[in-house]
Amino acid sequence: SIDETILEQFFHKTRNIEEDALVIDKIISLNVIEPIKLYNIIINRSKYINHAHFFFEIMNEKNITPNNETIRLLMKLSHSYSQAYNYFQFFNVYHLQPSIDDLNILLFKIKNMSERLRYFDIFKKNYNILPSTSSSSFHLNS
Repeated sequence: SIDETILEQFFHKTRNIEEDALVIDKIISLNVIEPIKLYNIIINRSKYINHAHFFFEIMNEKNITPNNETIRLLMKLSHSYSQAYNYFQFFNVYHLQPSIDDLNILLFKIKNMSERLRYFDIFKKNYNILPSTSSSSFHLNS
């Protein structure tokens, strides 16, 4: 499988996201990396949510199903709770189970702590939230 540092070299010279998209197609055609892994790397290196969303749209057009990491990355880049919540909805769309880490990313977009706690209770009741998936998990009151 292709190493991420090699991938960085591929994209080092691209000047815009349209060129990135062409490079992505070329790499996928080489069958050296799973398409979802490649798109997660690209979304992760996006500095702006509109760039990340552009690649998310391409994934959808190419019928590449996002995974938890894809949605998590998009929520992290989101500017607001409502934008992050729009991505959070994709856990349902793609029948994925959000973890407590995913929920925390969403809720940290809410500045008011009492609002955050209120939403936390609502989500815990309405979603089957999985326990933390990372060893460096952060919690609602951190």
